[in-house]
Parts: sequence; structure tokens; C-alpha cells
Amino acid sequence: QSGLPVQVTGLWESGSQPQAIWIAAADDHVLVANQDGSVYAWGKNDEGQLGNGTTISSRTPVKVQGITDAGMVFAGDYRSFAIRADGTVLWWGNDQFTNTPVTVPQPVPNLTDVAFIASTLSPYEDRHTAYFVRDDGTVWYWGGMGTGPSSDWPAEAREPRQFEALSDIVYISAGELFAVAMDASGDIWTWGDDLFGSLGRGPSPNRIAPERLPYDFTEGVGSFACNRFSTVLTTGSGQIITWGRNIAGELGNGISSTRAIPARIEGLSQIDRMAPLWSGMARRTDGTWMTWGGAWEGNSPEETKPQPFTGFPAMESAVAAHRNTPFTLARKPDGTLWAWGWNRYGELGLPVAQLGTGPPSPELAGQVPLAGAVVSFSASSGEDEDFEMTHHAVAALADGTVQAWGRNHRGQVGDGTTTDRRLPVTVNGLADVVEVAAGGAHTLARTRQGTVFAWGRNSRGQLGDGTIVDRLAPVPVANISGAVQLAAGDATSVVLLADGSVWEFGHVDWAAQANYDYAKAITVPRKVAGLPFISSIFIANDAVFALDSLGRVWAWSDSPRYLGRALPPAIQVPPFKAALVVGLPRVTQLSASPSCMYALSDAGEVFAWGD
Repeated sequence: QSGLPVQVTGLWESGSQPQAIWIAAADDHVLVANQDGSVYAWGKNDEGQLGNGTTISSRTPVKVQGITDAGMVFAGDYRSFAIRADGTVLWWGNDQFTNTPVTVPQPVPNLTDVAFIASTLSPYEDRHTAYFVRDDGTVWYWGGMGTGPSSDWPAEAREPRQFEALSDIVYISAGELFAVAMDASGDIWTWGDDLFGSLGRGPSPNRIAPERLPYDFTEGVGSFACNRFSTVLTTGSGQIITWGRNIAGELGNGISSTRAIPARIEGLSQIDRMAPLWSGMARRTDGTWMTWGGAWEGNSPEETKPQPFTGFPAMESAVAAHRNTPFTLARKPDGTLWAWGWNRYGELGLPVAQLGTGPPSPELAGQVPLAGAVVSFSASSGEDEDFEMTHHAVAALADGTVQAWGRNHRGQVGDGTTTDRRLPVTVNGLADVVEVAAGGAHTLARTRQGTVFAWGRNSRGQLGDGTIVDRLAPVPVANISGAVQLAAGDATSVVLLADGSVWEFGHVDWAAQANYDYAKAITVPRKVAGLPFISSIFIANDAVFALDSLGRVWAWSDSPRYLGRALPPAIQVPPFKAALVVGLPRVTQLSASPSCMYALSDAGEVFAWGD
């Protein structure tokens, strides 16, 4: 490893002048094409991706065999490509159809006049798709995930096949299970898996057929690139636009009192991501993080204005973070999950040897020992019915399985017991899970097919199975299909469907709750009336918020502090009836802490209301 740039040597014949013309890098290997048409590679080589006739990894450049006329090179996970001078393509690395290494370049069959290539980034050998843009603007694909009903890609192609839905394409880039293309008119098209909002249109069903992004890039598109779950795009004026899974923070308005009307948080600009914590946290476009509210380590107690956060260096590259006082989880881009804070019930999920001593501090963060890369995770939302912090966490892994840990007094860990778990355990009976949500003492999971499962506390019907009986293992939520997003509150569950409708179950009104009249609980999902097409949902305690396709925010709760309204009592909206939140510009993201709501505007400013 090197913390400073070092020159790579050995890329051309000894004594020759520098001649590298094209470079490409995947997670674990690098390719360079030279002016003389040769190609060199270095890095990991377990699938033959270095193309030197072996599967031996190399820390220094090795010459790829048999290539003398390469003009461009492209690297995907486990595979490599080169476009030759005549427009044909060579490939080497993992053969996903036989799952064997190909250690020397082979021709891609029946493909000519190729101008550009993009290869998906996937940790799984059998999920690779290569896209080839030809000189005539057509796109051809090779690979794919198969022909099953859960496929997020075109049908499996053992030879290149034209992607009929695209034409006049000039550039393409691909993430783990999604892709982005630009046509000659400057329009941007996306398709594939929308696990983290990767398609750029908010939570949506996975789309096999490409669709044009509904945005007018009036200044033109400069360039764009995909990582595993998101995309960054530059406009003709040099502005940066990003999309992927983006969520929010806390008030930060310099005071500590409740505010009913949303207000912009001073001191925050150029925000591209926010994290739902007990206090607030947001990331700026330069990669720095700001935090406010609560007693974050390194800040003065209950700091009410945004301050730079430097307590945990890894957070500078974190993808998302959840904080449930007093423990915190953060996911890095490599899919690892890190935890720090209190550990009364094992909520950190760490072996004893990894636990630090002293007050909760990000400097003492440890890696949660999970069985695979994390694609979705959640920390318990707040309080159970006895106002006791519940301290459990859950993660969905890249292979579709789910692991959970922490407090388990109502079965919220989902392992069939009520025994607290200090290390992650697998939740049995689940497969192909892409999203999880931890409520006060219950947990939700969404599968790639759009079904929803629930387990844990059910005293208000928050499991949606038609009963008020706690469940120690997952049960299907009744009458739900086509789910695209989940939200879990203290005793409320909400599901967003692909048709833009919102369904809720679990909560009861305050009068019934005060009398423990749980017979009025909503034990089977019901559709929320009066809403337009909704693109995302969030919960603060048991108050629900929804963002529609026009960037407007809707809210419903029996507590007016969450509703963003300062109306006289005589004209207050009835409890649990959805109504617009006033005073907001066009909103692109929503998030919530247990007592506060946040909205990110399309100008990169943050607005907040609540406690």
C-alpha cells in the first residue's frame, strides 16, 4: 500500500518512450493499452483476468498474451476486454457460463465495429453483463443473469445479442446490477436493479427495459460514471449531479425548541447525502461530513449548528449511517459494516475482543462480523411501548440472506428465540432480500420480488399478519406485492408499492393507545387515502412522511409537531390524515430522526422541523 502516488514501471519494453494511451481498473486489477497495441495488466488473477496464461496474481505489470493492436481496454470484476483496431473485441477472465478461468484473450463471437464497452461490477461471477456500443449507436449485451422471473437484466445471452430498446447511444457505464447510457441527443437512460435508487428516479420497480430519465439537462452532459450502487454525472457547466440511495439528518437551526414550519438549516450547502441519526449528519459534495444536534463525539454537548465531523475517518467514505442513541452503524463502500457506542444488549454485534473501553467514540469502531457484504442495514428506530430503547440491528447481505443482532425480548432478531444476541445470527426462512428496516421492537424485510416479511413485537398489528401476536421468526405481511420501499417506526410499518401507493399497518390513535385498546390496531395493511404517486417514504417515531413525484412532502400523524403546520387547533388536520407540508421548495430526499423531520431541496439545502 502507498499513501502517496508512485510511478508504475514495466509497462513497455525497456528503453522505450512512455506510450500508455488507455487505462482501466476494476476492484482488484488494472489494464493499460499502449500506442504499439500491446496491453499490460497487474493485480488479482484468480480468474485469469490478467491474460498472461496463468492464474497467479502479480504486483507488477505483466504482458497480456497475443494482443498487438489494442486501442482501448475495459475492466470488469473478474473479466477484461480489449477493442482491437478493426473494431472486434477480445476478452479474458471468468467464463460465467462454465465458471472456469480463461487465461489468454479470446474473441467475442459475432461482434464487429465496437466503439465502447461497459462491464457490470459484481462480486458474483454469474452476474456479469458486458455492454458493447457499436459505431451505428446500437447496444449489444453478452452475459446476463438468466431468464428467471426475478432477473434484473435481459435474458441470458451466451453470444452477443442486440439490446433492441436502445439506439443512437454514444456512451455507457455500468454498476453492480444496473447501467446508464447517453444517446446522441444528450438524454440519459437507465435500467436494472433499483436497490439504492440507482436508476435515478426514486424507489421504483426494477426495470429490464431502459427508460429515459425525466430530467432536462439543459446545459448538456459532460460525462458520467457508475460505481456499484450510484452514478455521478457532470453537466456542461461543470456542476455535479449524483443519484443512488440518499437519506437525511436533524434540525441544526441554532435553537433547541420545536419548530412546526420547515426552515432551511444555515451553514449547510452543496449537500449530496444525509444520514438518519439521533442527531443530524450530512455529507457535502467535497466528501466532508457535517453533524449537529445531540452530543456527537468531538463536538460540544447538544451542539445546535452544523460542525465538521472528523471523529471517525472511515465515515468520510461511508455509504450510509444509522444512529440509535447511543450506538452507531456505518457502511463502507466495500460492503463492510462498522459499529461503535454502547453495547448493553449486544447491539454493536462485535466480539468482546473488539470492544473499546471508555465513552462511546467512533475511534473505537469495530467491524461487525457478518457473513457477506451488506446491501441494506437498519438500527432500531427508538422506543418500545414501555419507552425503553430496544437496541437491535439488522442487515441484508449481497447473497440475499439476512442477519440480525442485539436485544431480542420480543423476537425482533428473528432467530426463533427471545435470547439477546451479541453477535449476528442468520434469520432463517428468508431469501433474495434486498432491503431491511428495524422498528422499535419489530423488523421488516423486502425481497427482490416485492414481497414483505415481518417479525418481532406485534401488539399493535405492526407485523401486518392479521393478528396482534408476537412472532419470533419471519411471517409474510398480508396482501402486499410489488413493494419497492419499507419504513418501520416504533409500532408502525409502512410499505411503498411500485404503483406509487402507500400501505400502513400497526399504529392506533392516542386515545385508544392510552386505554391499551389494541383492538383498534391496524393488523392488515390498508391503503393511505388522498395521496398522489409517491416516490419515497420515511418515519419519525410513528409519524409518516411521503415524497411525491413533484417533490412535495406529505405527512400524517396524531402529533402536530411532525406535520410542518402551525394551524389553529380548530382547523388542524385530523390525526392520521395525509396532508401537504407547507413552506418547502422542491424536495429530492427525505429523512427523519426519532423526533425531527428533514428535507433536502434540489438546491442542496436542508430544511428541518419537529423537536
